[in-house]
Amino acid sequence: MKKILVIIILSLLYSNTSNASFEWIKNQTEYTDANQLFFDSEKRFLKLIESNVSSKSFPPFTGTEGTLIEKFKRILGGPPNEVAYYDDKRYVVTSSCEARACPVKAFVFIDTKEKYIIGLIREWEGELYIFSQAHKLYSDLPEIFFRSVIDWSKKFDIKSTQVFFIGSDEILRQAE
Repeated sequence: MKKILVIIILSLLYSNTSNASFEWIKNQTEYTDANQLFFDSEKRFLKLIESNVSSKSFPPFTGTEGTLIEKFKRILGGPPNEVAYYDDKRYVVTSSCEARACPVKAFVFIDTKEKYIIGLIREWEGELYIFSQAHKLYSDLPEIFFRSVIDWSKKFDIKSTQVFFIGSDEILRQAE
C-alpha cells in the first residue's frame, strides 16, 4: 500500500512539474533562441523536452546505439534559430541545426494549452522524421503544426524528400 501511495505522489509531482514547464515556456521572455532555452540554468526547456519525447531507439533512424531523445537533444544543442509564437503565445516553436552538420535540423512545436510537443528532425538527404507522444497518427497532427513547419521551411529553404512519423504507439512508419 505504501508503495502505491509513493508512486501516486511522485506521478502527481512529475505532472505538476511538466504543467509548470508549459506555462513557463509560454510566458518566458528572457530567451529568444533555441540555445538560450537549451542551456537554461534550471534546465526547464530540457525537462519539458525529455518528458515529452520518446527515449526509445529506432535503429533505421537513430542508429543502433542512440535513442530519439538523445538525437533530438544533440541537434537542438547546435547553432540556434529564434523562438517564434503563434496564436497569442499558445504555440511556441524554435529550431536549430546540428553542430558542424547544418543540413541536419531539429524543430520543436509546443502547444501550451493542450500541453504536448511535436518534434521534427530533418536528415541529410531531406527525410523528415516527425514525432509526437500525443498523436497516434500523422493525420491527427494539427493544422497549425503544418503551418508552422511551412513557415520554417520557407525561411530556411528546407526541402524534404520523404516524411516519416513516430506516434504515441512508438512505431516508425512512412507518413501517408
